Amino acid sequence: MKWICIFAAAAAAGAVCGEYRFEDPRNYLGVWSGPSRERVAYARAMGYSHILYVGGMENVKEAAGLWFILESPEYDAFPRVIDEDKKYTPEQIREFEEMCAMRDASAPFPHNLATGWFFDQHEAGIRGSTNGLAFRRYSLQPNLQKKAVIDKIVSKTCARIRAIEKRNPNFRFGGFCWDVSDPTGDFYGFKEGWWRPRQVTLAHWTGKDCVSLRPGETVDYPTYSEGTMRYRIALRRAVEPINPNAAFIVDPWDIGSLWVKRFIDGGFMGEEFREARAELVMSEGPKGFQDPICFTNGFLRADQIAYSCDNLPYDYAADLRNIGLTASRGAWSVWYGCPCPTAKSIRDVPPRMKLAHELPRMENLNNTPLADRFFDAEKGIYNSPTAHIGMDVVWAIHPYTKCLYFCFTSPNASIKLPEGFKVEKINALTSLFEPYRWPKLQKVFSVTPQGELKIQPGFEYVVGEGFVAIPMR
Repeated sequence: MKWICIFAAAAAAGAVCGEYRFEDPRNYLGVWSGPSRERVAYARAMGYSHILYVGGMENVKEAAGLWFILESPEYDAFPRVIDEDKKYTPEQIREFEEMCAMRDASAPFPHNLATGWFFDQHEAGIRGSTNGLAFRRYSLQPNLQKKAVIDKIVSKTCARIRAIEKRNPNFRFGGFCWDVSDPTGDFYGFKEGWWRPRQVTLAHWTGKDCVSLRPGETVDYPTYSEGTMRYRIALRRAVEPINPNAAFIVDPWDIGSLWVKRFIDGGFMGEEFREARAELVMSEGPKGFQDPICFTNGFLRADQIAYSCDNLPYDYAADLRNIGLTASRGAWSVWYGCPCPTAKSIRDVPPRMKLAHELPRMENLNNTPLADRFFDAEKGIYNSPTAHIGMDVVWAIHPYTKCLYFCFTSPNASIKLPEGFKVEKINALTSLFEPYRWPKLQKVFSVTPQGELKIQPGFEYVVGEGFVAIPMR
């Protein structure tokens, strides 16, 4: 709860309070793809403090000193995957029915259970059709309208956290993250005219925001939405002894309609449900920090929102406009999910895009005042004393090393070095943005008497690669 209090106290000071520190939970790397060692190496190179946990990450030596974020912790606390081509024992069926939300309590197993994400869903999107896809394997959702289910999930989650910390005491618990954080649940269903499953609420089957019940069966909370709120409040309170600064991070896809409006329409705007709110809300486009509903009654501020879009690697102009707007408003940037659709690792992201998406986060961690951030939406150019983004070059000052990371996308571009920045040497960057020496690199770039860093004639081939300028100390 401490972070909520800090954010509330900072509201009067504007979006940038000038007190962003390394351990801020908004300093978060949430990629799903790539080996643990690669994710940790990139987080270290780019100055992240919080990282999305994947099994075994605590065994990576370099993870010490970072905070781990558990994603959708409830999914590790109960059996949640159904494969209709498999047989289940009576004991397994009882556990499914005890823990999971039902869509039709009168139907036989497994058709009595409310369906979540179908594992053929992503493949159908890539193919553009359902040809050859059976949609017989899917995830389930916990029945959060039952307090007993919540208690079991919370207990198992706390035990899991302590087990991870025991294996690496310097790799500490930092909070939770939810993809598709809609309080109504992450349900998917079929409807006439739909060529693949789409996201629905329980009302799709039951006619209301409530699980289907057997005759005489009762629940502790009248709606699934309230159950979700009660679950997150219970979770926050349970982990407070482990980390009183534990943060909630969510990606609701559309912040206004699928996050803020759910609180408003469900009657959850009061103090009773404040602990169910998130410290960071990710937006897959710029709408989140332009939609007035997001700021209803001070529900959110710009610096509680992050740009997390990863599907514009080859619409660079649109991506730069979003990033420039993000940075100019004091919002954050986050790598979350697959770093570009179907990418196997953060390594696969082009250097220009990799660096561009670091820029808003680095601007906040550099505590660059909003008054010094200038964004020209028409030209797609962002400037500040500590960063620049445009179609020809992107650069940013690392908030902790104070080195200047850059990527030219035009051989004719130049970088106006920040005042007082004297280049000692320039290193090339690996695909994880770790510096390495490249012989004769000093011949590739030059710095003019006016303090402009340029590519030397004959070395235009380095366009598109990532580099770092090390300042004289």
